[in-house]
Amino acid sequence: MQRHIHFENAVNFRDLGGYATADGHVTRWEVLYRSGHLANLSDADIAQLRGLNLNFICDFRTVEEQQRGPSRIPDDMSIDRLALDIWPEAARVPTDVVKSMIFDGETIDQVHETHRQMYSSLALDYADRYAKMFASILKGEGKPSLIHCRGGRDRTGFGAAMILTALGVPYETIMDDYLLTNAAPTANDFIKKMIKLYAEDTPGRSREELNALFNEVFPVRAENLQIAFEAVESKYGSADGYIRDALGVNDDAKKALQSWFLEPAA
Repeated sequence: MQRHIHFENAVNFRDLGGYATADGHVTRWEVLYRSGHLANLSDADIAQLRGLNLNFICDFRTVEEQQRGPSRIPDDMSIDRLALDIWPEAARVPTDVVKSMIFDGETIDQVHETHRQMYSSLALDYADRYAKMFASILKGEGKPSLIHCRGGRDRTGFGAAMILTALGVPYETIMDDYLLTNAAPTANDFIKKMIKLYAEDTPGRSREELNALFNEVFPVRAENLQIAFEAVESKYGSADGYIRDALGVNDDAKKALQSWFLEPAA
């Protein structure tokens, strides 16, 4: 099966199937998906989206993001849709980070620190949003679901990590899935675009220097997801405790998720 799913105008679209759990099961293919936004879907993309037979789409973008780029999902597609409006205080749009680094002298370490703050906030300040995500997935009783944000990286990355944790996938595998964002076919498109846009506005800095700078801050980093896990473990004792106590997924709900989204290893 294919993990990265090609769409003409949707980025970082991935299937969460095929991951082994600690107890010898495997996550099912073609039932759990993660991606970037759906605002620019082509007609071919819409046809492909229909083929996934989605029952539920969860959009983590803010109200402003959704208004600026409404998802292009036809009204005749019978899909439950949930908008959760997640934006931690430390979060910034990538173009603002670029401008701050180029024109205001913000350092790589400073950018990384804001990312660490953002991931801690995702886990602790937005647990109620992720609880709603789980409630909707449970409501679907195993039907295909998609979670997404703008780029399918951070807000979606944490949501996917919690889904895989609830299914019993080991932390190391969850981290591998998180880092696959950097291997997405469109992963370098933004960096190339920013270099082209700002190269003429930064005298004394070559394209090679800008490329090295941007590649230090824009790929997702293992440290960030680790910070989120450490935050929930510090407050709730473990990721499982967080899922139970903060996200409302009790033992019965977890067993239901596992019965729907896992299958025996071949």
